[in-house]
Amino acid sequence: MQKVSVLFLSVLLLTSFISCESQTGLQNPVSSDARGIFLHHSTGDYVWNGGVPAAMDVRNDQLGTNYVIEERNYPDNPWPWENYPSDYYRLWIGGEGSTTDPDIHNLETLCSQYTLIIWKHCYPVTEIGPDSGNPDPASPTKTLENYKAAYTALKQKMRSFPNNRFIVWTGAVEQESNCSPEQAQRLKAFHDWIIGTWDEKGDNIYVFDFWQLETGGGLYFLASNAEYAGDDHPNGTFCAVTAPKFAERICDVLQGRGDLDPLTGY
Repeated sequence: MQKVSVLFLSVLLLTSFISCESQTGLQNPVSSDARGIFLHHSTGDYVWNGGVPAAMDVRNDQLGTNYVIEERNYPDNPWPWENYPSDYYRLWIGGEGSTTDPDIHNLETLCSQYTLIIWKHCYPVTEIGPDSGNPDPASPTKTLENYKAAYTALKQKMRSFPNNRFIVWTGAVEQESNCSPEQAQRLKAFHDWIIGTWDEKGDNIYVFDFWQLETGGGLYFLASNAEYAGDDHPNGTFCAVTAPKFAERICDVLQGRGDLDPLTGY
């Protein structure tokens, strides 16, 4: 009887431990030599060159890991220089991606080559018009309903690769002089929907809150963070501050802490 009681208690403690781990949001870390790819256009390139490789080296040394993160302009020729929700939808769900051309790789190919896929939009994603009442995820028309339709489908697509992890950047923003208040409000609404509704704990999808870093919580890209007035690319100071935060977010996700640690890295 005593042996049965001990066995029951052991099972109960193990179950409690697993339950507590699940509730805390911890997930299993990936391989210590995992590879990732950062898909970007110009804004992402600015941040990358602000010191992401060096920041990853520092974190690898601290963690005892050998994570390798590569970067790529994506999508690129033959695709137009556009990386908005509809573009990812068409490439990864609509069948327009390629198994052989890295500039327009489909998601199956990317996931076969990399454990971590990171993707983002450039700042014209801000230019959101009013809804029509007919959402279309493949439409290049920038509306909240089209963005949400594309993201809803993309979430299901990414979840179909449970052995991979994904980081999605919240939208890069334009300065107040380059977009209307209505457009800025719509991008904020999209940001809030991503953070509060679309992103769910416990899956393989995570967010890097670039919008928050650029705006400081306001509506517009802060002039102090911009290359210069009228240019919506980030300046060197901002990129040097953001690069280690991005590297931290990458490592958090790979370490299994993506649902626990700050969406801005730290």
